[in-house]
Amino acid sequence: MTSLPGNVTDKSERVTSYAATVKATMDPDVLYVKLRKQIGFCYWQANAHVEAIIHFQKVTENLAQYLHPSLYFQVVGLLIRCNWQIQEFRKALYWAEIPLKNQEATSSTFEKLTNRKEYTDVLTDFNEPFHKDYEPIIGCVIAYLGFREPPTDPIETINTIRTTNRIWNRKLSVIELEYAYSKDCDDLLFPSKTSGSTARLPGIECMQ
Repeated sequence: MTSLPGNVTDKSERVTSYAATVKATMDPDVLYVKLRKQIGFCYWQANAHVEAIIHFQKVTENLAQYLHPSLYFQVVGLLIRCNWQIQEFRKALYWAEIPLKNQEATSSTFEKLTNRKEYTDVLTDFNEPFHKDYEPIIGCVIAYLGFREPPTDPIETINTIRTTNRIWNRKLSVIELEYAYSKDCDDLLFPSKTSGSTARLPGIECMQ
């Protein structure tokens, strides 16, 4: 086992200590899964990938996909990256295929897109072809998100969808920020008549 920095041990001990304080109020299975995930993440942050894998695998062994698909596939994504970091390609590929084989566990198209991203990243890094059995799954994402006719190569298709999705997300973030800023200004300059208070511009005393 690799030598670990002291802060990792300290963090994991604090997580375990906190878990002990809430033990009586939580379902033991739920507590176990959350504890393993948090400790695994402490190791992940410290680049202790071998140790992180041990805890993340315990999560997948004790959590049914359909009960909490978002958490399950998040941990699977971390297992993919951990194995990739230590050059365990076959294991990384094994975990990358888990979501594709169990896509019915989640109804979220965006989770499905993330799962395909993880899979294509592993294939690209290790120069492996896209498995034909998983090609039809891409069509589900394309149809739901309304993308144009995609390229014929499945890896290129996923990368195109990812790029477009990132652009859309950035544009949406800008719109939301602009809306929030506009609303704040409106609230400041034109307070509601029913608020019962008088708005004040910074540094300016309002006349009474």
